[in-house]
Amino acid sequence: MDYKKVSNAVTAFKSSMPLIYSNSSGDLPGITSGLDTVSKFLSNSSTFAQDESQATDIGFLEDLKLLRDTVGSTLELFQRFDRHNGDIKIQQLENRIETSEQKLKTLKTRTDVKSGSELDKITKAIKADKRAINFHRNRSWLIREAITEEISLHERTQYIITRLVKDWSVDNLKYSELHAENWAAMNNQVANMPNIPE
Repeated sequence: MDYKKVSNAVTAFKSSMPLIYSNSSGDLPGITSGLDTVSKFLSNSSTFAQDESQATDIGFLEDLKLLRDTVGSTLELFQRFDRHNGDIKIQQLENRIETSEQKLKTLKTRTDVKSGSELDKITKAIKADKRAINFHRNRSWLIREAITEEISLHERTQYIITRLVKDWSVDNLKYSELHAENWAAMNNQVANMPNIPE
């Protein structure tokens, strides 16, 4: 219910009452006073509803979006791992070293090799591949450490859910109590509005 619109409608009706009704019974001031009370309390209800909506938008919904993004980033973590996994490259480098070492061994046994430049070239390639393996092993270790940390952070998100629900529940209880108190106070004040004489 749009309490603000109802409050404005009540206020507009109250201001036109002296034009519509005569005050022959003397009850018109009591009725207009009661309508003032209704308008005031409806305005309060409108403020509570706006505050509640804003608290939900700024608090609960924003935290829920953050939680969704966190869970999404954990799913992307495994895609990143597959994309950057160095184990495949290490295996390729090890295979290449093995092939180069076999070629080097074969060249050393041949007597028709004219210069050592080809031997030097293969030896350098083997050393470069071994350095690359060390680099990829270090990189793989760092990736695994980062993954472990991200998974640990992800595990904590389940407690964010608990906090979200508890905070949301407290907010809803607070606003429910404010609304109930507001309606009870209005009910008490309008109880003495003039009635049709019996």
